[in-house]
Amino acid sequence: MIIGMDFGTTNSGIAVYDGRAVDVLPLDPAATNPRVARTAIYITNEGAITIGRAAIDRYFEHNLNRPV
Repeated sequence: MIIGMDFGTTNSGIAVYDGRAVDVLPLDPAATNPRVARTAIYITNEGAITIGRAAIDRYFEHNLNRPV
């Protein structure tokens, strides 16, 4: 078994090759295409960690219209 990971500046992905076929793993269930994960991480002040599309959504939820 061979595992490959692309940690890109915009998108990331992981695939597994079993000797016969390549299977791209679903990493981001919140994304339109779960096999392509946005390279994003959001950590709240409380330490909660979110990745991918959910991290982007949570960032905007916590930061839009807040006082600076």
